[in-house]
Amino acid sequence: MLAQPWRRRPATVAAAGEIAAFDRVIVFDEDRSLMLRGTLPDVPSLLLHHQELFLVGPDEKGRALIRVAGLCQIFPMKVDAREARPKEREPGLPGHPPHARGFRRLRRGAHGWLYAVATGAVGAVVMLLGLWPLSPLALVVGGVLLTLAALTTPAAVQLSRYYSQATAAADAATGWTSLPITLFPWEPTNVVAGLVQLPGRTVLIQFPLPNLDVIANIADTGTIWIWGNPADVVAVGAPQLPVLTVGVLQADRDKPPEEPQPWLLRGNDPGLREIPALRR
Repeated sequence: MLAQPWRRRPATVAAAGEIAAFDRVIVFDEDRSLMLRGTLPDVPSLLLHHQELFLVGPDEKGRALIRVAGLCQIFPMKVDAREARPKEREPGLPGHPPHARGFRRLRRGAHGWLYAVATGAVGAVVMLLGLWPLSPLALVVGGVLLTLAALTTPAAVQLSRYYSQATAAADAATGWTSLPITLFPWEPTNVVAGLVQLPGRTVLIQFPLPNLDVIANIADTGTIWIWGNPADVVAVGAPQLPVLTVGVLQADRDKPPEEPQPWLLRGNDPGLREIPALRR
């Protein structure tokens, strides 16, 4: 299907029925209406706002692919024969706050250090159990877990501190602040960073654990949306986008550090991310 051209079509979200195991969307494809179902964790609010999507298919087996402006992911869908009515749109309020899911992700990140500590604790227990009776395998496994915990704990603690500060700033915020930004060209292993134009000065911003959708929106629009007022650590997102990520502002710098990004964080770099549907 990916060899076919994408078709831009009007669409909306279907009202939830009695069984809400899947999200459903209604696509108005030329002279017919298509009901498609799939798992769409971040799509409904954006689709209700844009009232359109990009479609490939469906094929002879009823399979289709969709994309929605603002998100980088391709979503696999299936034709659904059941009827449904369109979901009512929420009134477009200025300064609409981020989705609750974005706040939950920030709060989970604030406790990320617990995973590293738990890994070390499990490793210590496995090593102790391997001492009597003596078990070389248990000693090796416990040692690997302890080493992994020792390597990841410093970065995990620093990230948790950033997320905790961003969570506190987001909880106290009441509206969006939009500012011009210029992202630095991405280079392998380096942190994602850019220059933000604050009133009267330019500051460096770094994204220690960047979200691909947020970074893509920033790169496309040249605008950064901060939930709240600029501070040392901020929650960054975009109106209607149900995601928040962390940005660290540094007023005394005008370019990112030369040292490479910690290896623990490199796997989340937008330059290394692929779309699963394209990979298959």
